Amino acid sequence: MDDDHQEEDPRACRTCSTKPSRCTEELKLRNVKNDQLKAEAKAKGEVISTKRKPEGPKPGFEIYSFFVHGHAVLV
Repeated sequence: MDDDHQEEDPRACRTCSTKPSRCTEELKLRNVKNDQLKAEAKAKGEVISTKRKPEGPKPGFEIYSFFVHGHAVLV
């Protein structure tokens, strides 16, 4: 074996063929959109909030029950 030749790290091959992560795509798009909204608001002299707002609670519903022969029946 030559001293000049070093074996390649077997883990190096796995990293060279990976795709970039898509987890930050939404963040980047949101940043661009927020910058545009801020620029428009600044031109109008308004102040806006670009914070994300959580989804509210789902609409509620009522469950009615009555007893038939000692057993609860849900309607």
